[in-house]
Amino acid sequence: MSMSGEWEEQIRAALGEIPCELVIRDVDIVLCGAGKVAKGDIAVHRGTIVGMLEHYEAQREMDGEGMYALPGFIDGHIHLESSMLTFCEFSKLAVPHGTTALVCDPHEIANVCGLSGIEELMREAASVPLSVFFTAPSCVPATPLETSGARLDASQLEPLIVRDEVVGLAELMNMAGAIHRDPEVMLKVRAARRVHKRVDGHCPLLSGKQLNAYMMAGPSSDHESTLPEEALEKLEKGMWVMIREGSVSKNMEEVLGGLLDAHVDMRRCMLVSDDRHPLDIRKRGYFEGVLTRAIEMGVEPVEAVAMVSLNPAQYFNLDGFGEIAVGKRADIVLTDGLEDISIQRVLVGGKEVASNGKMLADVPSYRFSPALRDTVRLPPLTESSFAVRTHAEDTTRVRVIGVLEDSLITESLRWELPVVDGEIREDVDADVLRIAVVHRHGKTDSIGLGFVRGFGLNGGTIGSTVAHDSHNLVLVGARKRDMLVAAQHLASVGGGFVAVRDGDVVASLQLELAGLMTTASSEEVSTGLDELHRVVAGWGCPLSSPFMTLSFMCLPPIPHLKLTDVGLVEDFSLVSLEVSSL
Repeated sequence: MSMSGEWEEQIRAALGEIPCELVIRDVDIVLCGAGKVAKGDIAVHRGTIVGMLEHYEAQREMDGEGMYALPGFIDGHIHLESSMLTFCEFSKLAVPHGTTALVCDPHEIANVCGLSGIEELMREAASVPLSVFFTAPSCVPATPLETSGARLDASQLEPLIVRDEVVGLAELMNMAGAIHRDPEVMLKVRAARRVHKRVDGHCPLLSGKQLNAYMMAGPSSDHESTLPEEALEKLEKGMWVMIREGSVSKNMEEVLGGLLDAHVDMRRCMLVSDDRHPLDIRKRGYFEGVLTRAIEMGVEPVEAVAMVSLNPAQYFNLDGFGEIAVGKRADIVLTDGLEDISIQRVLVGGKEVASNGKMLADVPSYRFSPALRDTVRLPPLTESSFAVRTHAEDTTRVRVIGVLEDSLITESLRWELPVVDGEIREDVDADVLRIAVVHRHGKTDSIGLGFVRGFGLNGGTIGSTVAHDSHNLVLVGARKRDMLVAAQHLASVGGGFVAVRDGDVVASLQLELAGLMTTASSEEVSTGLDELHRVVAGWGCPLSSPFMTLSFMCLPPIPHLKLTDVGLVEDFSLVSLEVSSL
């Protein structure tokens, strides 16, 4: 049937001239646009809601008595690659939890594989039973203070940003470039504005006139607020605020709590994940627990639901999505309550795709290009590659990265460390360990070396080829030998996570696609990650997500002290490791 024929048929169904394909009877409908709940029927024909509240004849009926109908959840900011899953496997995990649409920034795979990596994900996304929208990565690499596997300039982004499934320019991490009108940054923003698409922001701790200038450069949202006063200023100045509650960075309690205290209107607020790993989703759900907690904190239930449906749909101009309303796509989540969210059934485009936490729809597999499986190309390494040399004697004072639980922000600490034979040594008793970032894209032999506090390891090394955003190889440990073994292992399997102790690989998780993702199921990834967490916890690590925390030690756009393959970075500048010799 042609589109016009389908449309006319839907109008006839709305008039009651023909039976609708599906009618959900006697359900409590969450009307985000009206800010209320109303009881009645929902009529669906050819994937679209054609009628509500009135009685309709149906080819198939679904009893909604005692249930609430919510619009399908939209994650307005996520990096799919951080789940370590493909879209096929992620959809099997996310959809039963009520998430029916994603807005993905594929800058992780872009930093490794460039445009070809983005296009690969786009092709796969077209085959899954949830709607996937993209934002075009704006900062590949995130800063000039690191070496990525690829670079994307404005000329490469222009043909990408005009595509229908691309809804904007992704988070503009180059704050200085935006504020000081860097020509390349301006070209990227103009490319988005030319086709009337959003520019997502990324501006942690930015305020005052600098925030004004950043907003004038184009960004209209931000997901990096960690303090309520930060989020409040952005809202007051006209930004949309994405409140992040992910697997590592958990900002909802503080930020949302502060906004509630300030009695702000939540219409320009969203709840997003940014980064979620499958073990977290399998244990705690996707948005269900987040919504339940938001409601417990004092957000009105309908308003909370809008923060993961109508609000992101309106921000990104997703016209057919975000609410249960006539003419909208029939993405519907049925729950047995509204204040304590427990999902019973999920419909996507009017078809039931999940029930009681189980996926019903078939999800086709996707064959990835072999080029994505050969991305870990390390320089020649020996144990001495990880030695931190100094001219100091006995001791020296150094900068140390201070890890903060549930935050991407780190502290910039100062610590006195011992010097033995011209080498700065770790201090395991004080939880000051070695950290190394090894270039892994085959372009340079660069290795950044430093020290970190907060991982709590009493021995062993952990390593990862997931290392935001350039995704070089990052290692934290106490012994150079273990760091070498970890690096060699990850190179041999094409990337992933590893835990090494006394020269032996104790646990690992292979991520063979760009060193970021795997074709394995969410169950397999969760089992592997759980084992890694168990091993590392046994070595004294107090962190709930040690490998995701590790992956953010290399992200210079986030304050305060980070390490890249080029060296230590603080406030967008390279800084020395040693502060002074004592």
